[in-house]
Amino acid sequence: NPRSGDDNGNNSSSTSTTIISGQAIFCWHKIDPEWFQGYLSHDTGNRKPIGLLAEQTEIDECLECQDGGYRRIKLTVFTKPKKLEMTEIEWTGGDMMVLNG
Repeated sequence: NPRSGDDNGNNSSSTSTTIISGQAIFCWHKIDPEWFQGYLSHDTGNRKPIGLLAEQTEIDECLECQDGGYRRIKLTVFTKPKKLEMTEIEWTGGDMMVLNG
């Protein structure tokens, strides 16, 4: 469910799809963070890194994994002049991470 918004927090539904690939580096401030931030280094456009903010969302108890192997996050991608919010991103892996969305 991608949503875009301007720097003032005004959101609007987005119907277009943009694919950007690259390598992301995340900074965790603790082992099982409620949120974490990072950057995406990519080969498109102006090549400046893209800022990322990930926030965990609550999931049903049945889906929770004691070892943190399955979680869901909301990922906010910061690009000027917009920001893009992606929800229902699946985060799998304990001490390694794979994001699917």
